[in-house]
Amino acid sequence: MMKSIKRICAIDSLYTLLQYLLLSSEDEVMSTFFFWRDGVSPEVKRYFHGQSATIGRNFSFFKRLLWYYVIVPFRWPFVLKKNIERFACDNLGHEFLFIRKYDFSLLEDGLLSYIPYPFKWKKERFTRLKTFLFGPLFHPKKIVGDENTCKKIFLTGLKSSTILNDSRTTVNRIPDMWNQASLQKKAFIKNVFGLTDAVLEKLGNCKNILLTQPFSEDSILTEEEKIDLYKRMFFSMEKGNLVIKTHPREKTDYEKFFPNAVVLSMKVPMQLISLCGVTFERAYTVCTTAAFDFPYPIKVYYTGSDVSKILLNKMPHCALSKIGEIPSHVDFVPWEIV
Repeated sequence: MMKSIKRICAIDSLYTLLQYLLLSSEDEVMSTFFFWRDGVSPEVKRYFHGQSATIGRNFSFFKRLLWYYVIVPFRWPFVLKKNIERFACDNLGHEFLFIRKYDFSLLEDGLLSYIPYPFKWKKERFTRLKTFLFGPLFHPKKIVGDENTCKKIFLTGLKSSTILNDSRTTVNRIPDMWNQASLQKKAFIKNVFGLTDAVLEKLGNCKNILLTQPFSEDSILTEEEKIDLYKRMFFSMEKGNLVIKTHPREKTDYEKFFPNAVVLSMKVPMQLISLCGVTFERAYTVCTTAAFDFPYPIKVYYTGSDVSKILLNKMPHCALSKIGEIPSHVDFVPWEIV
């Protein structure tokens, strides 16, 4: 049963949730009300049943007004309490409903939290007037953490950035927080994500891992094109030595197409699997930067969007030439597929 609400946390990824769980005690987590969108899996949401709510993605001008002034205050009146601690990523689009005009602590949203320059939101007509009249609802151009109400910034040190020099910033590396956690806290976190010893043992028998991406779900490729791409990538590999880690938003049944591979479709941060002692020798991906998140030396085979003309046209920013900074512990292999 949920304790009295003392905290609000507005996030939208399993990675950010893992960071929050490591930063907080179990009592603090169980007295937190979570507001998320579709980036957090239904399995995890069910764990926090009764202390969380899912907010839709599309916010028109009038819908923002309705949610901000009517729905949120009446449905979750504790949001208006000044003594509630607030944690959020400030670039998601729904956090404004809960941060409002109150002080909050910023959590990390992956590499986006390290962008040192203003990034533009969708252009709207009369933006200046709307911002003047309805400031909390509109923020057309921003840098992460630029609100006056952002008092603390918690990052994990994924990459170098000027935000690390901000006086509000505290860097807590995920592995360090995990190593300092008690056995009880580790068990609690594993339970939140449904990660069992049986699953870890099964994964530990494999040395290769494929990190997939939701190309068909995002209408970049068809389902058939996506599966054909991955089949071309692994036609000569012994599938019994391969783990396929699916993206949280994917609906593809990989067991149907790769019956000899170990398909990890449960929604769990890849970092947590590494923290639990499972290591791989080789990671394969088209273009997800999650392949660089392993906290140990690993060989990463990376095709980039160059692997497909369709992908390259729709995702030119993911080409091999755009790869950017590579962690020093990664043995990077540009991977050409015939």
